[in-house]
Amino acid sequence: MNSLLLDSSAQDLSIGIVKNDELIYQVCFPCWQRQSELMIPELEKALQETGMEIKDFDEIVCGKGPGSYTGVRIALTIAKTICVMDENIKLKLVSSLLIQGTKNKKFISVMNARSARSYVCVYDGKEVEVQDTIMTNEEVLNYINAHKEYEVVGDCSYLGLEKEPFDIVEGLFSFKDEIEDPFGVKGYNKKFNQLKAVNKMAEFVKENKFKQAVLQFITTQFDIQQEEDNLREVFRQFDVEKTGQITKKVFLKELVKLYGEEDAKLLTNKIFNTLDLDGNGDIS
Repeated sequence: MNSLLLDSSAQDLSIGIVKNDELIYQVCFPCWQRQSELMIPELEKALQETGMEIKDFDEIVCGKGPGSYTGVRIALTIAKTICVMDENIKLKLVSSLLIQGTKNKKFISVMNARSARSYVCVYDGKEVEVQDTIMTNEEVLNYINAHKEYEVVGDCSYLGLEKEPFDIVEGLFSFKDEIEDPFGVKGYNKKFNQLKAVNKMAEFVKENKFKQAVLQFITTQFDIQQEEDNLREVFRQFDVEKTGQITKKVFLKELVKLYGEEDAKLLTNKIFNTLDLDGNGDIS
């Protein structure tokens, strides 16, 4: 099995290449707010150094978050692009908290969600004790103190804890066979069969021009009506008073709980710029 491993959900840029089930290449380094600039060049470098081509991969294993809203989308966009261009490549998504841990061990995985909050998951071997969630930093520290038999993994410095460095690529490699392709190759690509850019992107891949392919995909990957329908379904869930309207202020308040203040503001502005056509500050 040949696998491409990708993650950009937190502060690091992580790429790994697996050939015949052996990890033959890995790079992981701090790259906060530069993943979009460096991910593609680093991927090109990895392919050149290993002599691999995109067509050689059977699957892509990609961190799906939680984490930085923008950061998560970088690796996912590249992964989606490649899977659209080659329908034989499976896409596997794995929790970015899970891959910080060690397989078959007890661990509490944490990630800074900002605004004095943390993304958290807890595993006892293969058993999920706490699904990916968000807690206040105080709640996390209390949980850690009450479960001293569990190893704490991830960048814990923001909690005032010191831990050994962890390797995301090793985590992706370790857990890659524990997850399933969430779409199925045929089902996933059927979702994108309306894209007119696929043939052009295939040509880009043959020439190893990833940047052009990704940019082409980004501009065409969304069906706008479908995206709006999905967003409106989210709005209905936030419309707790059942008034048929949700204000930007209320929506932002709910998203802060999930993404932290900075990323929530970016996402809220993007969504309301798309759907608040009359500019009155609410969606109905």
